Amino acid sequence: ASLRAAQTRLVDLTGWACLQFDERKLPADSYDPKAVNKLVQEIVDALADDLATPKAMSILSALVDATPGVPVKHHEHFINTLEKLDDLFGLELTVQKDVDQEVKDLIAERELAKKANTFKKADDIRAQLLKQGVELLDTPYGTRWKRKTL
Repeated sequence: ASLRAAQTRLVDLTGWACLQFDERKLPADSYDPKAVNKLVQEIVDALADDLATPKAMSILSALVDATPGVPVKHHEHFINTLEKLDDLFGLELTVQKDVDQEVKDLIAERELAKKANTFKKADDIRAQLLKQGVELLDTPYGTRWKRKTL
């Protein structure tokens, strides 16, 4: 059970790292560099405190939850944050791959279907992408994606 939980957390983290490919138009307040820096420092402090890894992982989850998207103007900061976390945990968050254009087109088509209230079509597209290993996450800032498996 704990191995499955660890794998789920890693899938969530790599999905979060894929925000580096986020093309949604996001308000500037959807990403707070100061709050991100504070949480990263708390992770560093936890690891320095006799390797309090469970505490560090809890803070890392809070960091993921606090970052629903990355506006273009904060992209470089987000990449730097991923690099710091890679240095700390060795998770290779910065080497995640973007989805191909076909997947992006399907995501856009699903957004249009949702706006047109054709929810069956939107659900079918979600299911199709899930079969391809791409999970869609509906957020207040629009739909984002993550890979379902590693």
